[in-house]
Amino acid sequence: MRKIQVAVSGLLALMTVSAVQAAADIVEFVSCPVYRDARAGKKSGCWLADSPDSGTRFDISASPVKPDWNYAVLVQGQTTDNADACGGKVLNPVRVSILSEPCPQYRLPAEGYPGNQFVRPANIIKPLSVDRAPLTGPFEDNQFHVFFDYNKSFLTYQFGDYQLDEAAYWILQAKPSRVVITGFADTRGITVSGHDLREKENIAQDRADIIVTSLLRLGVPEVAVATQINMTPKMLPGNTDGVSGLVTTSRWRVTIDAYFD
Repeated sequence: MRKIQVAVSGLLALMTVSAVQAAADIVEFVSCPVYRDARAGKKSGCWLADSPDSGTRFDISASPVKPDWNYAVLVQGQTTDNADACGGKVLNPVRVSILSEPCPQYRLPAEGYPGNQFVRPANIIKPLSVDRAPLTGPFEDNQFHVFFDYNKSFLTYQFGDYQLDEAAYWILQAKPSRVVITGFADTRGITVSGHDLREKENIAQDRADIIVTSLLRLGVPEVAVATQINMTPKMLPGNTDGVSGLVTTSRWRVTIDAYFD
């Protein structure tokens, strides 16, 4: 284990990455992920990442997106006092974005750590065969957000797809007269661990397009939908659904505004 830690630390030094403390209990850093092969049932394996500045090892297994151990990851999460089942301080909530920088593959044995017992997440889209309770009015203008990973435009499984489904169901029930889709891209960017992370301009349109296409396929009338893009998004409050205090990640989004004109 010590040899692996030294190898990872050496690699990170070459990458000139350093941790950034976004708030008292929020950490942001870029690192190479490490997989711990804990075997306590399905999906019990652990994903770990070392903060290159503090040297602290974090358990990032709770992220909706799992790392690809071939590439570095941007880690953004909130520290907890949860029991250490993987050999790292637990982050939850936590978001992981896969970057383009290559990393060597590192795998640790269980070393006595039990891993995380699989728990069925709450944000799973219900199948069409399951009846939903109808929504009751009166309805007013409403706003929804769908969040993406850094510089990505695909919907995250059991995260972004769930947010989209919630918005679509409300729109189909409430029948607003106008729906405005705003795709955002953070082209100003952030600096984390010495990395300047700025999203590409086309990501804003790509994000808007995928939401529009999805809403139309779900039955929202095409004549009611309009799109626009924004390259200088503001962060949303930490208590916004889907943000969970990780406000930096809120700029990577699509906002759905529904109006009753």
